[in-house]
Amino acid sequence: MCYALHERCAPDLAEIERTADLDADWFWRLAERYGIGLSPS
Repeated sequence: MCYALHERCAPDLAEIERTADLDADWFWRLAERYGIGLSPS
């Protein structure tokens, strides 16, 4: 599931907490797990 948030919803949003993601390889582990990747640009 994916959601897209645009500027018009900004007044209704508030950041409650921010956690730094120190695990920079999370995306690549998921991509490998599901057999997906990024095409070269």
